Parts: sequence; structure tokens; C-alpha cells
Amino acid sequence: SGTTGESIGVIQEGGYGAITGHVGDRASDQNQTHFEVTGTQTMIAGGMIRGGDYGVRPAMGDSADDIYGGIINVRVSGLIHHAAQEACVVLATGWWIYDLTCNWLGSGATGIQVQSDTANEYYSGGATVIDTNHQGVFTSNFHCTACTSLIKFSEVGERCVGGTDEGRDCTANGSNGVCAGGGTCSDVNIAKTSVVGNHFIGLGTGYAIDMGASWGVVSGDRASISETLIASNQFQADPAIGFYATDSSLITLTTLGINAPGTSTYLTNWTSSMGTDFMLQKQSCVILENVASGSPTDYPIWTAPAPVDVTGASCRCHDPDDTAPFACGATKAQFTLREDDGSTAVGSAISCNDGAAAATLTTFTADPVANREQVLVDTTTAPTNGDEIYTLCIYYE
Repeated sequence: SGTTGESIGVIQEGGYGAITGHVGDRASDQNQTHFEVTGTQTMIAGGMIRGGDYGVRPAMGDSADDIYGGIINVRVSGLIHHAAQEACVVLATGWWIYDLTCNWLGSGATGIQVQSDTANEYYSGGATVIDTNHQGVFTSNFHCTACTSLIKFSEVGERCVGGTDEGRDCTANGSNGVCAGGGTCSDVNIAKTSVVGNHFIGLGTGYAIDMGASWGVVSGDRASISETLIASNQFQADPAIGFYATDSSLITLTTLGINAPGTSTYLTNWTSSMGTDFMLQKQSCVILENVASGSPTDYPIWTAPAPVDVTGASCRCHDPDDTAPFACGATKAQFTLREDDGSTAVGSAISCNDGAAAATLTTFTADPVANREQVLVDTTTAPTNGDEIYTLCIYYE
């Protein structure tokens, strides 16, 4: 608690590295940290801590220029941290957090930092030393009344990759000196983060999960956030998830599963180019039989009562006369989709594969006729076998 706490609940795994608790006996910003992890393949199991700036984070040297890198593959399980003033846990590559209770956070704090957000701190790891890659937070509880985020994806600027200055902060113009020994200045990216089965209570300002929403607008390149899974979370914090708004292309391959928002604002700055939201995306399918070239034509397969965007389509073929895997003939049916105003389909024709969806994006702009949005299908290629069954599905938002 405060400056008098001690390390607790340490289990070393695999015979690698060590964990030491530092609270009040480190220089500058390194004090007030309960657990500084100094080696890979380690685990913290159970225990309760109070106060301090940080609960658990990768270790650093005593000076801003020292790099204590490679702190990867760490598991924190069953830890309870009350009243952290900065963050309960700072994630680096390969860090996995289970059953964490992180509550009564200090003003302006965050529950989890996905990589450090302090300019002179850097935690390396993995083959690509500059990035934070494959980490997760599961079945944990976060509570705060004066925070700006409960999980924050941090943007730390650019770092040297390679050379003797590897890990130091830099700019493309080489402030802090040009990256030595052939190193280059590169963005720090975050990839493959899972946030599943957590409970978020209260907030303050900001976002329960901040995926770049607080980064602001700056010149030059920014870090990217890719391959993020957010699913099965309960939000009693508003707004729930915020994304980087200035350049949506920096957020890619995001998968938003079924969450329980419980808030008036679920997503902020979200665009479909960032990934897939299974709470928004809907599907409607139709079965087509006795398909021939030109038949069916102008066949309505789907109608919505209000403007929507059809974002994709898929098709699968099934031959009931064949044995498993029910392969269809060499030539399968091909379809095109049109809006009910008779306009030409946007995107490629929809081809069908045996037993599997062929995702061919066909995007329609919401353009209702008689206050509706209707999709028609035309058969443009006849199949070899006339008795095949086709399942054609439309995806829309």
C-alpha cells in the first residue's frame, strides 16, 4: 500500500527470469510499482495489493535510456488491485491477464495499458521488437469513477528498430540522435489483442476501451491497431468503445463479437472498414432450386423496411443426389444482385462453391423505393446439373 507495500504471490515458471516487487525504492517514475517483471516465462498468481502507481508491468532500467527488453510471455491470474494511480497492469508481447479485479482507480488512471504510454519507456519483445503482439485480457472486472479509460491502447510514437539504439524514442528526422548501427525509426504497432468476458463499471470521461480515440491529431505516421477481438463483455460505462477518428485505415481487422453495451453510446468513430461488428451485421438467406440461365430473373430475395447497406453476399451449392461432400457439377450457377430500382449490381457476380461460402463483396448504397430496400437476383450462368440446390445469403447493416 503506497510506499510501504511489498511483493506478494510470486510464482516463477519454467526456470526463466525473476520477479521482484519494487514499491518506493526505484528512481523517478519507477517507484510505486508493486511488481516489476524482469524475466520471461513468469507468472503472478493471486494476492491483493493497494495503491501505488502500477500493479504489474515489465521492468525498465533506472535511467530513461536503459532498455530492459524482452519481457514476454507473462501470465497474471487472480490478482486484486485497489486504487492504482496509473494502471493495474501494463501489457507487453505475450502477456495474458485472467480474473483481475482492478477497482477504485485513481483520477486519470486506466485499468490496463496495452503497451506503455510513457515517452521514455519501452518494452520490447518478440521477433519484431518494435511491436506489441499477441496479448489478452479475460474475465476481469474494472471499476472507476474518474478515469479516462479502463483499457487503453497506447500510442507511444516512434522507436529505433535495430542498431545499438534499439528501443529508444525517435522521430523520422532523428531527434535523440539518428538511430545508431543501421537502425531505423519506425512506428510502434499493436496486433492480436483479445478482450473477452470482462465487466466495465463506471468511467469518468473518455472510453471504457480506448482504441486510439484519445490519440488526438498529429502530423506524420501513427501506430496501427490490427487483429483485435472484443467479445462477450459487459459495459456499465459510457461510451463503451472509442476508435481513432483521424485516419480509420490505422484500425484494421477488428472483430466485435456480441457484447452487452448497457450504455447510450456503444461505439464511437466506428466504420465498417475497421473490421466486422457482429452486433450490427445481419444476414438473410434464400434457397434457390431448379436454376437455369435466365431463371430466376428479377426474383426478390430480400426486403428491408428502411434504408440499409448491403455489405456482402455469399453462396453455397449442394447436390442432393451425390454422396458426401455433396459436390456440385463442374459448372455451378452464377448470380448477380440488383436493387429494386433496376440499377446494375455493384461489385462482382456471386459464384457458388461446394459446401462453403464464397465471400464476394457486393455493396449497395441505401436507396429505398417506396420506403424500402429490396434486392433482386438474376441467374447469369446455368449450372451443369439442374437439380442442384443453392443457398444465397445477403449481409447487411
